[in-house]
Amino acid sequence: MPKYDRRRWEAPRFTSARYGSLHRRNPFYNRPPAFADLAERYPRFKLKTFLDPGGKTQLDFQDPEGVRELTYTLLREHFNLRVEFPLDSLCPMIPNRLDYLLLIEDLLVPELRECTKVPIRGIDM
Repeated sequence: MPKYDRRRWEAPRFTSARYGSLHRRNPFYNRPPAFADLAERYPRFKLKTFLDPGGKTQLDFQDPEGVRELTYTLLREHFNLRVEFPLDSLCPMIPNRLDYLLLIEDLLVPELRECTKVPIRGIDM
């Protein structure tokens, strides 16, 4: 079993080094979200982005509305889900939350292969 790595559970940093530490089945593994492309396709997300001095599209992660809009956009883009979160509730960071679920699946699947006829359901609270 791999050693516990506390860096894995820190707040997300959208850099290739950060995304290289995600689960290999995570669509964000070594590929952070392309904010410029997402902003082109999702007008509400575009309103929350800005161009940095180098001309790169960025998001202010201190803005809860911007983080919420990023979550909506990633869920819609990658999972075809439309959801709403109240602004005063916690809003999951999709790459990290998906990583968590993939790790849980890795732990459960070997045990559940013996009883494949049983549907597997989970809830994350």
